[in-house]
Amino acid sequence: MSSGENPTSIGASGAQHWVCVATCWQATTPVRFLDWVRGRLAPKLRPGDIVAMDNRAAHHDDRVRDVIEAVQAIVHYLPPYGHDLNPI
Repeated sequence: MSSGENPTSIGASGAQHWVCVATCWQATTPVRFLDWVRGRLAPKLRPGDIVAMDNRAAHHDDRVRDVIEAVQAIVHYLPPYGHDLNPI
């Protein structure tokens, strides 16, 4: 890998298995994340599935929520990181 490349892995796992995973050989932008949600994640979701995401700005894009909720899945955001919750 040369300097300047920012490979990123994006994935979603269920209780028993991986739902979908992808590697992007560039930094993940909000647009790339939205494309992944539209093209890879949403088609595999079922009504009532819960999609938990952290507080990355791309995850809070209203278009991402709209795509997930369009297939009747539920969006849940994890609470902000708390230093006092990390025992290390």
